[in-house]
Amino acid sequence: MYFLNGSTLPLDTPFEAKGISYPSNWLRQSTREQRAALDISWAPDPAPTYDQRFRWSDDLVKQFADVALEDGEGNPTGEVIKGLKTLWLEKQKATCNSLLAPTDWQVIRKAERDVAIPDAVTAYRNSVLAACTAREAQINACTTTEELETLVTETGLSDWP
Repeated sequence: MYFLNGSTLPLDTPFEAKGISYPSNWLRQSTREQRAALDISWAPDPAPTYDQRFRWSDDLVKQFADVALEDGEGNPTGEVIKGLKTLWLEKQKATCNSLLAPTDWQVIRKAERDVAIPDAVTAYRNSVLAACTAREAQINACTTTEELETLVTETGLSDWP
């Protein structure tokens, strides 16, 4: 973000500096030295102070529960907008599946040819499944977006075996 005299200077907008008018494309075509000569400075956009996974802004949280859509007369359309609770539960299942996938072939081999699954693989798979079940229970215990946000950001919910 460019600044001139303490005010933001948007791209593709004409501006005036030191009594001279500049066209809208001047910032894009100017060099660092040309901008410095006019006391135009650059600073990156500030990082948001809120967690965008759970909030639209500092004071506006995202929808926690699923919402069933209705037509103009109030009849259900059969479509549902997923809330954060459902999205986070799906994310847990997807992560669990991706962690199990490298060892799935051993389970299939056991079913097809009765070849034993190594104990370490069985223990790993059981720990991943147990972690997923525990995570789902923790998410299901949440009743608000704020509770879910706290669960995800302040606990070990992100730790997998």
